[in-house]
Amino acid sequence: MNNNPETSAIDLETITALTGSVSQYRNHINHLEKEVLALRREGVVSRGQPDEALQQRCKDLEKEVNRLSDEARSYRRTNTEVCLLESELDQAKADIKGLQEVIVGIQPTINCK
Repeated sequence: MNNNPETSAIDLETITALTGSVSQYRNHINHLEKEVLALRREGVVSRGQPDEALQQRCKDLEKEVNRLSDEARSYRRTNTEVCLLESELDQAKADIKGLQEVIVGIQPTINCK
């Protein structure tokens, strides 16, 4: 059996933790997508200033998804589950990029009282 940590099989605890993290971030991305779509429906979309808070949330999600992706890739594709997670993480990255493009067109809501 190969004892090289870069090529040895991933243990069940690690794959479970990675899977849970991926699911958690997919949920965050889905929630953010719903918020962005709601803002678009409300007509707050324009070519003005991007919504800074939404942009920051996207950047934070992107950073965490990239960290998870790096962690999964550190196992050098020795396990089918890791390959599936990498595919899901790549999709999460693409979703975040799409959200970032939409957010740039959303103006912050101004509350006048």
